[in-house]
Amino acid sequence: MSKDRYKRKILLLVFIIILAAWGVLHLYQYTKMKNNLNSNISYIGTIIRKDFNSNITKTQKEYSYRTDKVLKTEGIIEAFTSRDREKLFKLLNKSYQEQKSIDSFLKIVTFRLPDGSAFLRMHKPEMYGDALNKKRTIIMDVNREQKRLFGFEIGKLKMSYRVVTPIFHNSKYVGLVEIGISPKKFINNISDLFDVKNALVVKTKATEVSLDKKEYFSKNEFSLISDDKTIQEIFNLAFTEYADKRVFLFTDRDNGIDYMIGNDLDLLNQNNQVVARVLLAHNITEVIREYNRTLYETVLFVMILSIVVLLLLNFSFNLYIKKINESEELLKTIFDTTTESIGILDLESNFLLVNRAYENMTGFTKDELYATSCKALTTPDTLEATKDVVSKVLEKGSYLGFEKSCIVKDGRKIDVLMNTVLMPDKERMLVTMHDITLQNIEEKEKIVREQQMLQQSRLAQMGEMISMIAHQWRQPLSAISTTSVNLKLKIEMEAFDLSSKAGALECNNYFLERLDRIDDYVETLTTTIDDFRNFYKQDKKRVVTSFETVVSKSLSVIEASLLSDDIEIIKEYNSDKEIELYDSEVMQVVLNIIKNAQDNFKEREIENPYIKIIIEDKTLSICDNGGGVPKEILPKIFDPYFSTKDEKNGTGLGLYMSKTIIEDHHNGKLLANNIEGGICFKVELGADDD
Repeated sequence: MSKDRYKRKILLLVFIIILAAWGVLHLYQYTKMKNNLNSNISYIGTIIRKDFNSNITKTQKEYSYRTDKVLKTEGIIEAFTSRDREKLFKLLNKSYQEQKSIDSFLKIVTFRLPDGSAFLRMHKPEMYGDALNKKRTIIMDVNREQKRLFGFEIGKLKMSYRVVTPIFHNSKYVGLVEIGISPKKFINNISDLFDVKNALVVKTKATEVSLDKKEYFSKNEFSLISDDKTIQEIFNLAFTEYADKRVFLFTDRDNGIDYMIGNDLDLLNQNNQVVARVLLAHNITEVIREYNRTLYETVLFVMILSIVVLLLLNFSFNLYIKKINESEELLKTIFDTTTESIGILDLESNFLLVNRAYENMTGFTKDELYATSCKALTTPDTLEATKDVVSKVLEKGSYLGFEKSCIVKDGRKIDVLMNTVLMPDKERMLVTMHDITLQNIEEKEKIVREQQMLQQSRLAQMGEMISMIAHQWRQPLSAISTTSVNLKLKIEMEAFDLSSKAGALECNNYFLERLDRIDDYVETLTTTIDDFRNFYKQDKKRVVTSFETVVSKSLSVIEASLLSDDIEIIKEYNSDKEIELYDSEVMQVVLNIIKNAQDNFKEREIENPYIKIIIEDKTLSICDNGGGVPKEILPKIFDPYFSTKDEKNGTGLGLYMSKTIIEDHHNGKLLANNIEGGICFKVELGADDD
């Protein structure tokens, strides 16, 4: 074989090796870039969608709270109900202007009458009287359903997110108030979190729509709310050439920018129908450039170092490390920009790594956190429980939904919800925390309000209970008085011959017998007082008892009063099943229902009144023949401060607190249904009381 021929073969072999190596590495880099890109875009899209949905939920709560607060302002509902537009505007204008000054997203505040006509536009008070009841579906739905609705809606001139709240006056529907919020509130921060272009795409029936008094680019029943030429080109491709693809690549030739396009966010109306979309364009220019640069370097290095395997391996290793560093940098960016507080701890709960949200939640810097531990920031009252959670994490691998208290930098105590997962190396723990302090405060305030109303209800019964005790004591006191007088007469009349043994014995037996009777009467009085005292004692403990026992205690307090009013008590006890409950609270429920029936008998002058008490397993029914409750107000009898009695005789808290006691304190149900000739209340206790 000649040297030239051998040389050509060697060169050809080297060329083939280089070509094969380049092809393999090119395919490897392309696949890796594609997978990483898709993974990152998908992950970022998930975060954006989560943040977007969270923002909508927060907006619903925020503007619902604002609306409710305004409607509770003195004079607002009265002015609206009386159709005094000028007064309503004066009452609202100051707070409206204040809100506008601090909330640039608030665009529309309109009060509408039940027929849908605009009564007052705070943003344009000179415009009113137009009827939209046949054009605006959310207005029609609120008028029909009379409940608050949320959703995006395309108005005559604007696309906005609507919070529409029904208004009631004296339980009568009198109209509604709608709040319009700019969609920018939900999509502006997307570009702040990531390098993403976004634009609002509105769904319309016409090929062209006029929004904000501008003509926008329209295609296939969608209109683009953007003047950006690049976005318009992306929009055109998204709704024509790539209409069936969720994701596609777009290159802006004029500016040399590459975008990954995805219609990730749907904007829904009150009926969960898509009325618009947020078009997301992820800037992946640097990723593409990095890929092209890497490809060039790979070819260059393979050509130079193809003969030396060690250098080739060294190049591949360095390239791999570089890509890992880039991925770690991206993950670090995501880690520090997420709003969820995340920390990595060792098995002793010392901080190894925390994100920016963790700093914001605690007020400590990262360096300060790295110098301490999660246990050190835990309040003493939850420290032992925290240690138990760590033990369970080491044993089972995770523990979710643990509530504890932490001390932050300014000395405040916050409540957090903690999720802990043991990492794959079993040497570290991943912890995510949510500050639930405000949520717990609201829950505690609710409990305090509930306790106050319960006490108010009990105090309202105090006079009635004292009257019942008077009925209970009348007969024993009369008997004691009669026995005492009888004994005095016997003494004064010297009715016994004490000189004889038989006479003395007769006297002794006579007096002992009547003194025993007095003891029995006193015992009756004492029992009545004990029942009264137990009913009003403040300690709240569950006891194991039965419906029959609770009913018997209740009747011991009120039965004399019922008998004095000629009310018959019919008992049908079919079960003596023991139940764990708060007996004094359930007594209050029984007394509330029975006393309401007694008052109703008197008010309606019912002949032959009776109350029938039925016990079956874990169900207690109390029925009467008092004529029942009018059908139109039956659903309202459990509302707070609702009463069919006048102000002198009723607080409107009895049945409300009874329902709270059964449903909130005992996980049960309190139901009321009219029956033939009367009404029947049914108490059903839940499964947790087994």
